[in-house]
Amino acid sequence: MTDRRVLAGGGSPSGDAQDAAPEAAASVLARLAAVRGEGAADGGRVRVVLDGSGDLLDLVIDPQSMRGSSAELAAAVRAAFGQARADVARQVQDEAARRAFEAPLSPTAVRGLEDVALSAHRKLAEMTALVTDLAGRLGHGERER
Repeated sequence: MTDRRVLAGGGSPSGDAQDAAPEAAASVLARLAAVRGEGAADGGRVRVVLDGSGDLLDLVIDPQSMRGSSAELAAAVRAAFGQARADVARQVQDEAARRAFEAPLSPTAVRGLEDVALSAHRKLAEMTALVTDLAGRLGHGERER
């Protein structure tokens, strides 16, 4: 049986670095979950808040924004959503830049982070599709009036 303390100094994959990988990935995930991206449109009357994975946390539409056409409201929601998504991306990039000079992550941690990034990208794409669908429905409903 091999002593792990000996292997840890020798760079073996079963050493302390690998043991720390899940902790490092969990720390990154916690920081990502804490990210809040915000966007606003129509003079601040339409506001969107997303978390670091792209989940919609809040959508506020001031009643004054509903006085315009549904196409204008849909455009404002899309614009606010786009700003919030860009805000999330900027914060994640800033965090990555701050962490770039720390100890490198294990391949397992890197794969975990890639999975998180892919999941976040998919969620943002789903939200974009939902907002686009909503905009289409709002525009369609307006034409029927």
